[in-house]
Amino acid sequence: MPNTPEMWLQQGFRVALGFAGTLVELVQDEQKRQTQLHQWQQDMEQLIQELVVRGEKTEAEAREFVERLFNRTSPPPASPPPPVEVEVTSAPAEAAAELQELTQELSSLRETLEQSRPGE
Repeated sequence: MPNTPEMWLQQGFRVALGFAGTLVELVQDEQKRQTQLHQWQQDMEQLIQELVVRGEKTEAEAREFVERLFNRTSPPPASPPPPVEVEVTSAPAEAAAELQELTQELSSLRETLEQSRPGE
């Protein structure tokens, strides 16, 4: 049976007629209305219970996925690194001279890099 627009319209029309007929019966017959409402309530409670079970399962799967993801990407907690000891062996004047020398070398490297860039 193909799913054509005509079939959808016909099925929609039949659903509307069935709903209208059921509604008329429920309005006219108090006993039938009570029975049907009770049945719908039980069906709804059963549906809710099924959804709760499914939600619990999905939650557990999601937690497991997140835990695996974090365990794979984050390194295990390591002990803190040992403290670094720095010894100052040169006098302040010597340090200033070394700093000046390194600054000049850095400036020279920067100029060389800028000149070696293609297209400029």
